[in-house]
Order: sequence, then C-alpha cells, then structure tokens
Amino acid sequence: NKVDEIWCPTELNITRLYNSFNFNVLTNKSNGKLMPEYERMKIGVETEGTIAKDNKRLYSYHPDVQPIKINNFSDDRLKFVFNGSWNHRKGIKEILQAFTQAFTNKDKVSLLILSKYGNRPYGWKKFIPKYWSIQRELKNIIDLKNPNLPHIFICDVPLHEYIMPNIIASCDVGVGASYGESTWLPGLEYAYSGKCIIQNYAPDTCGYHDYLNSEGVFFYKNNGLSEATKELYRGTSEYYKGMNFTTPNVDNMRNTFLEVYKIWQKDPQELKRRGLSLRDHVSKLDYSWDSSVKNVYNRLIEINKRIGRS
Repeated sequence: NKVDEIWCPTELNITRLYNSFNFNVLTNKSNGKLMPEYERMKIGVETEGTIAKDNKRLYSYHPDVQPIKINNFSDDRLKFVFNGSWNHRKGIKEILQAFTQAFTNKDKVSLLILSKYGNRPYGWKKFIPKYWSIQRELKNIIDLKNPNLPHIFICDVPLHEYIMPNIIASCDVGVGASYGESTWLPGLEYAYSGKCIIQNYAPDTCGYHDYLNSEGVFFYKNNGLSEATKELYRGTSEYYKGMNFTTPNVDNMRNTFLEVYKIWQKDPQELKRRGLSLRDHVSKLDYSWDSSVKNVYNRLIEINKRIGRS
C-alpha cells in the first residue's frame, strides 16, 4: 500500500496481484480511495528494426530475416526451438521428455534449446548447486546413452540479442511448456517471426493467452493446478510464492509434437501459412516495441497533467 499505481503487462498479472495481495481491500485511509491503481502496459518486441544498405533486416523479428546455419540443422528437417531459462517453471524437463518420446533419430526433426540456469545475467549463480551442469540435468531427464535419441542441440552460452532473430528464423516451430508465465516474450518473438507455436493451455496461470489465440498455435491440455512450490519459483521471484501453477502434460505435448510433424510431412507450407496467420493476428494487437514505448510515454504525460506538471 505504498505505491499509487502498478503497471502490468497482462490481464492475468492484474488479476493475480489483486487476488494475491488483496489490493482490492486496501484503502487509503485519508480519502477512502482504492489503492493502488493499475494500468495495462503491454510488453513489446522489435518488429521492424534497422534496414541495412543491402535491404537486409537487422535485429527485428520478421519473416524476412535471413536464417543462419545451426549445427546439423538441415533444410529437410522440422526444426523446433525452445528459448528460456533452465528452471522448473519453464517446463524444460517436460519438453525433453515429450520430444524424446515422440521422435527417434529416424525422424527428420531437430530441437534447439537456447538456455542457461536461472534467468539473471548477473547474480544468478548463487542459486546453482556446485555440482550443477546441463549434462547432469539431462541425465536425470533422458537416457543420453540411448542411440535412438532424436537430434537435440543445446546452446547454454549467452547470445547477443542482435543474432536472436536470425536464430529464430532458422527454425520452424517455437515450443513452450510453462507452469506459469506473464507475457512470455519468446512467444511474441516466434509469432512476429511468422512461426507456429506449441504451448501449454493454461489461461489460469499464463498471460500469453492475451495474444496466443489463432490457428498458428497448437495448445495441449495440462494436468491441472498445483501449488507453486519453492522448487518452482526458486531463483526467479518470490512473487510466485503461495500461488498455483499449471503442470504441463507430457503425453499431450508428445501428441502435439506428432500432430505438428504430420502436418509438416504432408505439406511444409501449411505450417508457414499458419505461422504468418499468427503474425498477422499479433500485429493487429500491436505488441511492437514502438507501441510499448508510446504507451509508457502517454501514461507519463497523463500522470504529469494529473499532478499539475507540464
């Protein structure tokens, strides 16, 4: 009750804040006004970027961005990509289990994982046990000695933001298995790049349902709600403490992987068409970086006028 206004990127954030912290019953004793107020402030991504002299786009999420060569990612494969921190809330375990259950090395598929432990560029190491490594984590999830494993490439080093659109352009389908999310920026990056998306259907715990509702999205059913345990929010935010998360269903995710693969086998252009349809849908909602900046600027102007500042 020490702030006058909170900016929230999704409608779910607003609902969670009020329900979790009982902002709806906190009142300013001096005037009886409900406090704090909230404003919806959508987060955006760079959708147009800089156009270089050779007319190639630089640092923007757009279907025209040029792909780059990724280890063993051939054009005759269906390429999935996961971009997110390596923690329980992101569902990396479920993604790996579902992918390896759906495919073998005989299938023309690849999974690119762009991840590291935690989600902080600095200071996150304090949450990592001394023995932690991606290889150790993988051994606890899948059988690395299985000769029939499908192609999986893991990149656990920091990547410059300018190359991320080119990496996304090199893949076909974005993948998620979120227990709980706000906007889910990778989803916007996939959508503006014209890529289809596989994601957990979780309107009670994930804010990406504000924009992920077109034919370019393949949702799978979850296992229902469960308490947000310390294991799930450790190293990310105490904000999740005491809340419920939605557990992704591995079997349903596996079946969704197979559904998308069958569509691609029948007609690769169909996934591209659906991805562009998702881009058109999100573009109409305007989750661009420019729009986000303008919304913040306009709100600050309104606040200045309200408090008598020009």
